[in-house]
Amino acid sequence: MLPAGLSAQEKGPYERYLQERRGSGQFEKEEWEKAKEGLDFSEAAVKKEEPEQAEAPAGDGEGQDELPLREKSQVQVDPALASGILKFLAILILAIVLALILRGVLGLENTPRNKKIRQEDTDGAISLEKIEENIHESDLDAYIRQALVQEEYALALRLYYLSILKELSLRKAIRWTRNKTNRQYVQEMQQSAFSGSFEEVTRIFERAWYGGRQVNRQDYQAVEPKFQTLARQIKAG
Repeated sequence: MLPAGLSAQEKGPYERYLQERRGSGQFEKEEWEKAKEGLDFSEAAVKKEEPEQAEAPAGDGEGQDELPLREKSQVQVDPALASGILKFLAILILAIVLALILRGVLGLENTPRNKKIRQEDTDGAISLEKIEENIHESDLDAYIRQALVQEEYALALRLYYLSILKELSLRKAIRWTRNKTNRQYVQEMQQSAFSGSFEEVTRIFERAWYGGRQVNRQDYQAVEPKFQTLARQIKAG
């Protein structure tokens, strides 16, 4: 319906105007349809995107989750277990210390106790002074073998004599001191069953050591059995 009061001439342009508006509306509708192509505004599509929108706050709370994870990774030590381990270690250490003390008291060393003497005699020489100072700790059999290798037969006899004095001292048959003479030891042995044998080896030793005559291999081999026999008898007694 045309507005009242319009002339016949005016109807033509107005109608054209209305046609243009209707054409423009058609254009806008077509453009909108093209623009919304590929977009899904359905309820299912909206619900599908909701978890993605909910993930944003989770990122903000990421630092809050790290602390509990670190706390869970820490190892919790049972105080009772730790106390038991410490007590076990204390008992073990005490047992080792007691074993070492008993080993020293009972003389259970695997190596001779004259190790210090051997280290000092690095030049291969046998020091009688050091041996006599530590006669009870000295491995006199080893020194006798060393003297024989060096062909010092008089020294070997003296070492044999010292080994006999050592065994007598260990069995309380004599009282060993470096200041005593051989005659004093003979007197101490007067009441012993080994008195005669001991007096004989004492004379042999004194002739070989103080006689001023060089002792050779044959001389040594002739008297060695007397020293060996007496030493075995004392150890067996």
